Amino acid sequence: MAEGRSNWVVVTGLVRDGDRFDRKLRTLLQWRQDGIVDGIVMSTWIGEMDRYPETLRIIQEQGIVLVETEEPLINLAGHVLHQMKALHYGLLACPENAHILRLRPDLGELTPSLQRMLSAPPDLTIRDHGNWPRLFNAKIIIHGGFLHFPGYINDIIYYGERDDVLRLVNFTVHPEYIYTDCSPEQFFYTTALLQQVPILDGYMQVHAGCRFGDAAAGQVQRDVFAGSDYFLSAWATYLLCLHRYVRIGLFADSERSDQRDDDASGGFPMEALFQGGSFPPGLHMHADAQSLTFLGEGWLNALFARRLQDSPLTRRFYDRLDQASDFDFQKDQTLNPLRPAPDVLDFVSALREKLHIRTARLDEIGEAGALRYRIRGPRERVSFSASHMGQSMLEQQNTMLRRRVDELSEEVAAMAGLIAAMRKTDGAGGAS
Repeated sequence: MAEGRSNWVVVTGLVRDGDRFDRKLRTLLQWRQDGIVDGIVMSTWIGEMDRYPETLRIIQEQGIVLVETEEPLINLAGHVLHQMKALHYGLLACPENAHILRLRPDLGELTPSLQRMLSAPPDLTIRDHGNWPRLFNAKIIIHGGFLHFPGYINDIIYYGERDDVLRLVNFTVHPEYIYTDCSPEQFFYTTALLQQVPILDGYMQVHAGCRFGDAAAGQVQRDVFAGSDYFLSAWATYLLCLHRYVRIGLFADSERSDQRDDDASGGFPMEALFQGGSFPPGLHMHADAQSLTFLGEGWLNALFARRLQDSPLTRRFYDRLDQASDFDFQKDQTLNPLRPAPDVLDFVSALREKLHIRTARLDEIGEAGALRYRIRGPRERVSFSASHMGQSMLEQQNTMLRRRVDELSEEVAAMAGLIAAMRKTDGAGGAS
């Protein structure tokens, strides 16, 4: 037990790469021997581990808990229903007072920073609920997420109290049939967060996702966001939730304080979070999604410490943040998609005009007082699992290729940032 905290690891999903998972298990077993974690759970489908006899032998001989359930026949975007079912039963195998590190067999690395974080668990106390409902018992530690898209948080690895992680496994039809253009990651935070906060619940009904592969469209989208007071109110609310209920970065407090001091200088205006070019520390442009991602929280600490440079957008944002902090304001922000408020219609119209996209649930809305409404939307991303083994294997291969493309895109983005920094350094040296 690490400093009085019971840490359990829950690994969920398909193995895919037996050798990689074996190495991960051996590292976790060493951490258990060192007293960093108290238990390890593998939750997957009946028959999955039979395909990896060496891995199954390690699990059985080393006292790892194995939870096997029937694989769902229904496929949703990103196999999110599969993920939730495996996670739900894996969590039930852990003690009620446990803190959970959620992992995937095939993705995510067990880094020295993660080991140090588990050895000296950070304080996850939520110190200021204000007049808000208690959405989580304690903060959840995440790896990162997309800046301008509420609830789009990395779902490969995270850490939190067992009961809080269980709140992420509350499946609802909202992301597929009520909200618009949701990523699978946003499914996890729908019932735990988005539906609990009226303005976020309303915003997700006109939400427009990432402009994948189109840098120009990504910048136009951010311009629309920055120009909309409705978006700024919803976004300020989301950032407030991140600041209150989440810690960004899977590393120990000692490392976190160093990063916070370096990153939180606040030497940037709010415009820097929307315009292309140089972004504040901790924020990066995702090369494929053409959207900003956050991997640290210095920028967020600077924002809430009111250290941002003064600018028109900075002032507009802080006005919305002051409103959003009062939950009484939130209670008045319920959206009726049949009779949306003018600021919502202005936001939707700007997205259509500038990006030529439809925010699905507000198509063909009639005038106020209309007696007939037609609500269109994209076809649902729901299918049934293939019964033929060849088709099933093809689906798995496609998934692996997609993940590899994502990994390569992130590597290219990181290299581009390094090259830009080197050029900047060379330029400064030449100028001197």
